[in-house]
Amino acid sequence: MSKRKIAAMILVSGFVISSNAVEAKHRSDMSIFRDIDQIIDNNPNLDDDVNISVNDGYVTLDGTVDTKAEKDLAQKLLANLAGVHQINNRLYVEYNKKVPNHIATKANNDIKTDKEIYEDIERRLFISSELNSKRIRTSVTNGKVTFTGTVDESSDLRLVEQKARDAGATRVINMLGVSEYKASL
Repeated sequence: MSKRKIAAMILVSGFVISSNAVEAKHRSDMSIFRDIDQIIDNNPNLDDDVNISVNDGYVTLDGTVDTKAEKDLAQKLLANLAGVHQINNRLYVEYNKKVPNHIATKANNDIKTDKEIYEDIERRLFISSELNSKRIRTSVTNGKVTFTGTVDESSDLRLVEQKARDAGATRVINMLGVSEYKASL
């Protein structure tokens, strides 16, 4: 093979690699979130108490796990995921965790349906003076709550998540963005 063909192959290969790298950096938060959600759901060592939020490729993990190994595993599974710039692993290791809240609730025959959780969240968001609930969309499936839309400030992201947990959510997926209008003021 001639030197020119080899150089052309290297140049083309380098372009493809850099093109993929650029593409990975610009993955949507929703695409990154879906991959993370699938990774966590498909891993039997991680339970439903792991909450995920993604904002511009920055991932935050919240919730509780039983061991430090589980906390480290969550971080390791996501470390090389395309489009993830940084992982803020705020998982709390609850060593003496006996029965998760949603199982204890079921044992007490106080099971909330998805509709009841949804209505409770909507009520909590509506009466909150800190939030503009009209820009927040909520969906509930099997106790797992997903938020989309926008909030005025980054501090509202945690407030919305807390309202879902208070309403009985077993897991919270926060895909809310911060309003550019408010953020620029």
